Amino acid sequence: MWIAWYPVILRKKKEDSKNFSFHLTKFEFTMGNCCSGSDDIKSANDGLNNKFDKRFNDKFNDNLNEREIDSKKYGDENPRPMIFALMRNGHEVIRGAMEDISEEIATQTSKGDYADADKIIEMWNDLHAWEGMHKTMEEGKGVKGSPKTSPVGLFELLDRKYDGIATKNGLLDAHDELDDLEDAMHNACHLKDMWRIRRAWKNFEEVNSAHLKKEESIMMAKVTEMAKSGENLKDMMRNEIFALIANSPDLKFFIQFANRILDTHPGGMPRARVFDHALYAIATPQEWTTWQTWIEASLTKARYAEVRAAIYPEEESPKLYSPDVPQHTPYAEATSGDEAEC
Repeated sequence: MWIAWYPVILRKKKEDSKNFSFHLTKFEFTMGNCCSGSDDIKSANDGLNNKFDKRFNDKFNDNLNEREIDSKKYGDENPRPMIFALMRNGHEVIRGAMEDISEEIATQTSKGDYADADKIIEMWNDLHAWEGMHKTMEEGKGVKGSPKTSPVGLFELLDRKYDGIATKNGLLDAHDELDDLEDAMHNACHLKDMWRIRRAWKNFEEVNSAHLKKEESIMMAKVTEMAKSGENLKDMMRNEIFALIANSPDLKFFIQFANRILDTHPGGMPRARVFDHALYAIATPQEWTTWQTWIEASLTKARYAEVRAAIYPEEESPKLYSPDVPQHTPYAEATSGDEAEC
């Protein structure tokens, strides 16, 4: 049965807006202190920056995910999909895959002369393919520097609405640097040289991790502004961002790889569920019929039950609230004292 589109325009209560403003103000204040004054002031603020850095970078999706999982708090009967989780949780897919590769490299390195690079190479190829599709959603189509035609991608949307913010902050140029580091990793994998793989991976992982944080600090606050101003985020995602990969022969891989990684790297949050709920929101009935079979094949039963409970709330899902999967229940994050960070 097809369920009507959920509304995606954010309806923030006054207290939530104050909460969100507080975090932004706090971050700006500590950053201002850190970048000026004596070394003592800088040192004193290091702790504050470390404390608030992750929350600021994740704040957009933290705030939205709290709404998605805690519908009672906001007076909604059912949770609403958060469309841009497709981009933000995409960063968690990349981080989770990088964590897996780092662990495998460490495992093989410990074997010395008996190290086997084959699994590392397979994992790298998957990450590279998936992140390439994610970058396409950001970059849009066409030659760099030339006028963009629809679908334009996330960076171009931000540039048009916010005076070239993505270009001025070098987000697209950073992809060029990543391309060079990816080439180095490809060459090392081709040679199956563990020493070269370790060195190439270290360089890529450090730069890519920093790039993800920078993207989040710039993009997510602007996406929140667009939502508050009444922009149709669903149409924007479907027609200008996801459309760049919607007809790709690798779309099944894109959806299944994301779900497998988010399933094994939930971070104590419902990352897979929120990602899939966003997919549902932009899908046609025909697309969703196919996509949900891919999702089901990629997730554990408990995790897939979460997805169905969010999308089909009329269904009975007692297993979702079972003590066997307490970390996945809809209200775990809302009562833990920590904000959801999918």
